[in-house]
Amino acid sequence: MNAVRLGDSHWDLDEVVGRAEAGETVEIMRGERVVAKVVPVETGAVIAPKKLMTPDEWKAFLREIEEFASTLKYDPTNSVEEMRKQARY
Repeated sequence: MNAVRLGDSHWDLDEVVGRAEAGETVEIMRGERVVAKVVPVETGAVIAPKKLMTPDEWKAFLREIEEFASTLKYDPTNSVEEMRKQARY
């Protein structure tokens, strides 16, 4: 596995993708840490579609959001008005 540094100007994406097509995994680094990997796609691999939420799951999700919003210390619906009152815009 080889790595390329994000700040280096001598690497180009076409070369990195070509290396992945050849079966190599290439790490992309920012500074000293790996921030991304370009990996080869296996021949015949199938990506399963994401499961969609049912209407009941959506309702439960929205209830959770409403419950969380009710715990907030301020009402986010009037935040612009409050900023104008405080001249913080």
